[in-house]
Amino acid sequence: MENSLHNYKIKLAYDGSKFNGWQKNFSGDNSVEHILTYAIERIVGKNIHLIAATRTDKGVHSLGQVVNFRITYQFPPHKLKEKLRKILDNIFILNIEEVSPYFHSRLHSIGKKYIYQIWNEKKIEKYYYPYCWHIYEQKLD
Repeated sequence: MENSLHNYKIKLAYDGSKFNGWQKNFSGDNSVEHILTYAIERIVGKNIHLIAATRTDKGVHSLGQVVNFRITYQFPPHKLKEKLRKILDNIFILNIEEVSPYFHSRLHSIGKKYIYQIWNEKKIEKYYYPYCWHIYEQKLD
């Protein structure tokens, strides 16, 4: 069974203001994909290819991005989650599970949900400032 593929599905969250978006780029790469790939490779000791359900642009947050990767040996999901949580500062691992070798995050996605938050008062609470659009000079419907 050593040659069979083991496929791991990861559900994660991140504050997009800390990154240049999801997708790897080549200029001082501060993408979620690059940082997560590097962290997983350090732990499993192999090069991996992350498959994402979707991409986010620079500054866009995620509350449930789903990604998967395959390796040729089994790695306990709870240990991977524990190790990733220790080394990732701005990416929060919500869940990791081993799934069918045929699971593909993008092709098996059943939908996306976008949340747009508007703060429509003159004074905005500090906590919400990075996560909403502050509009207070106009009346909204």
